[in-house]
Amino acid sequence: MKEIIVTTQADLDALPASFAEYTRIIIKSTVISISVVARENSSVEARDNSSVVARDNSSVVAWENS
Repeated sequence: MKEIIVTTQADLDALPASFAEYTRIIIKSTVISISVVARENSSVEARDNSSVVARDNSSVVAWENS
């Protein structure tokens, strides 16, 4: 499994729209807001004070104050 660590919105925006292999994207940021778009059968896990909007067949796991 490939892992990509994202720390800025620019890092996230630079990711491709799809991947050839299963890829885990980890967002580690102290920025107030990073916008994530999860498409198709994506799965999102939110922790701390995160907020998530899920559409289509996406799923979300929310922790703490998320």
